[in-house]
Amino acid sequence: MNTLPSRSSELPLDPMFLARWSPRAFNGNTQSPTHHFDAGAAWSHIALQSHLLGYQAHAMAGILHASVHNDLAVPEHLSVEIGIAIGTVGNPEQLPDALRQREKPSDRLPLNELITQGSY
Repeated sequence: MNTLPSRSSELPLDPMFLARWSPRAFNGNTQSPTHHFDAGAAWSHIALQSHLLGYQAHAMAGILHASVHNDLAVPEHLSVEIGIAIGTVGNPEQLPDALRQREKPSDRLPLNELITQGSY
């Protein structure tokens, strides 16, 4: 078994997020064929670490991908998957009425609409 160098952080990250990484996941010029899966895994870890630090994290797919790519000078060979807002919960009373109405958990699809048995 190969021993990988460990990572450290000056930030208060939980050690479980630093314990496993692969230097082969990205070579600097091409995306891994599993980059969408990797981005989802990264998002879940961001959400968990945010929670551990007392924050809320919210992933958003409905962002202006091309603008983000351009404004943040993201190299062309990389893709922008989502935006993530991290912060503390504010007072809903400070929101305009239309936004305050949306401050409730969203419905989730029932499992029978998400899971299939057999082939598609």
